[in-house]
Amino acid sequence: MPLYRLEPAIEYIGDEDWTASTHKAIVYVKATSEKKARETAHRKFWIGASRKTNGEVPINPWKNPEMVLCREVGQGDEVSLPQGSVLLKKDQPN
Repeated sequence: MPLYRLEPAIEYIGDEDWTASTHKAIVYVKATSEKKARETAHRKFWIGASRKTNGEVPINPWKNPEMVLCREVGQGDEVSLPQGSVLLKKDQPN
């Protein structure tokens, strides 16, 4: 199964939408597609958050390609991850 590396884009890390996520750093996700990898991170890290200063509800950014960069880095177990990396699997329960 492909392995994806999702990384918050530096220019958006201060965005108030990040208040709707419990994780704000690089994550690796085993999934069948980029879309599934993003959905997995979104589900795993979603939390309810207070409204933004403009009154809008924050939207967890893991599905947003502008706010989170995503690229395939190989096939599952073939990739050696940096020590301390967060690894999620598509079918991993919340």
